[in-house]
Amino acid sequence: VDLYFFYREGCPYCAQAKPFLEGLKSQYPSLRLYEYEISQDPVNQELYLEMVRAYNQEPEGVPAVFIGEKVIFGYDESMNGQFLQAIQNCIQKGCSSPSEKIKLTDKQPPVEPQSINLNLQQLFWPIIVIIFLILIFSFLFRRKSVK
Repeated sequence: VDLYFFYREGCPYCAQAKPFLEGLKSQYPSLRLYEYEISQDPVNQELYLEMVRAYNQEPEGVPAVFIGEKVIFGYDESMNGQFLQAIQNCIQKGCSSPSEKIKLTDKQPPVEPQSINLNLQQLFWPIIVIIFLILIFSFLFRRKSVK
């Protein structure tokens, strides 16, 4: 049973949900909990948006939990039964991993963000061209003002 948990650092509801969800792993050994912090990681943000779209939902913020065919936004203790019911339903009837909805598998983790060096390499030639144009224009304007 795969459970995808999207959260944001500093979110009080996420902070309450996290220990509850992590505690479920000992109660349900077949549960795999995937945690994604979305405020600091653009790749995780994109994964969250893809997951929301795959479930035909609107992003309602975090915490957000995807399990089987169920999406649960928000958290308070009164919602614990929803999580337990979704897990038990997947154990009894079987359910696909949320990652399958977005064509991911456990062997294909989300794409790693590009490194800063790669981005700088991509910007090298445009920067050179801009510097060259600035030099040409400054030379032309300086020559006109001298005459």
